[in-house]
Amino acid sequence: MTNKVFHLCKGFKINKNPSKPIIFYHIPKCAGTTFSVIFSYLFSKQIRIPGSPFGERNTDIAFDYFLKNKRKIINFNPDFIYGHLPYEFSKYFAKSFSLTILRDPMKRCISHFNFLCERGWLGKDLSFDKIDYEDCFKKEIVPPNIITRQLCGLGYNKKFINEEDFNNAKNIIVNKIDLICNVENSHDLFNLLISIYDLPNLIFQKEQVSKKRLINIDEKTMNIIRKYNEYDIKLYDYLKANNKFYKTKTNKTPRNNKTFFYSSPDLLINNKKHHFLNEKTFIDVSKKLKHNEFTIEET
Repeated sequence: MTNKVFHLCKGFKINKNPSKPIIFYHIPKCAGTTFSVIFSYLFSKQIRIPGSPFGERNTDIAFDYFLKNKRKIINFNPDFIYGHLPYEFSKYFAKSFSLTILRDPMKRCISHFNFLCERGWLGKDLSFDKIDYEDCFKKEIVPPNIITRQLCGLGYNKKFINEEDFNNAKNIIVNKIDLICNVENSHDLFNLLISIYDLPNLIFQKEQVSKKRLINIDEKTMNIIRKYNEYDIKLYDYLKANNKFYKTKTNKTPRNNKTFFYSSPDLLINNKKHHFLNEKTFIDVSKKLKHNEFTIEET
């Protein structure tokens, strides 16, 4: 099924202060790939720290990669740093502007299973009803409480977390990360950053949209997912109940920016997934998209 929706972010007038580099703590399956892809093209000295948060599926760990290449990365003096990084990374870029995008933990975890199934990483042609969900958590194929572990400041190479780790994560997210965004309002973050850093308007599709869907998850499976995401659920509920997620205020003054950045995982312009457009080209592209029954949603 083809994704027929494009999103348009045009920002708003704001006092610009683009001196600080950005660190993006990418939590898996929280719209971080879309964010990372777009802004990696818009910042001139960007660097991605490759690897997974905790080495799941026998992958390299992002923080290990950083520690092995620390001097080179710091000397590069990047203006945009992103990857599946733990909060321990923060001490190396203390003067940065830090941010992350979070998601309802149940939806995040189900999306994580979708992602693995779609790529055959849980077994070739494995049907959803045959997945041993508890085994996946125990073997850290899907890491339990991934949000809390990644952002508690003590979770690097730590498999089991507790109430103290939860409280650390809550304190760090609320008091030490500059901006946290709920995936439901992630376009507010896009609009804010292009405004602060005076970047082009954005027209884009979401990256890594799963075509498979875990359907008819029974209550037993839902309880297993809840059990292994206990602290993430508690953390997310706290942030939502206390209005800690960033959201753009209404009635912002629009910008007068005539440049656009186009990004799509599938639909190419001049054989490219990513393209800078002037106003005329943007209008032509928009007409073609609408003619081919694509929707453009301004956010």
